[in-house]
Amino acid sequence: MARRKAKRTSKKKAPAKQNPPPEVKTETPVEEKPIFAFPSKVRCPECKEINSKATSTQGQIQYRQCLVAYCGHTWKEIGTKI
Repeated sequence: MARRKAKRTSKKKAPAKQNPPPEVKTETPVEEKPIFAFPSKVRCPECKEINSKATSTQGQIQYRQCLVAYCGHTWKEIGTKI
């Protein structure tokens, strides 16, 4: 014998809740962070080669690493404010 599916009864939906109007917020001024510029070609203080890359930038200080195989020195550069 084949089983019959039970008939579904529809449930009455509750009336939709009305949300109150959104509160008006005044805009607060956003603090502008200073922008710093760093030179792109910086000589390594150890081997005097230009082949280096920036590894990290934190605010006014940029940390650089020499890419020459025998050097690999890391140092920091201080940027100029724009």
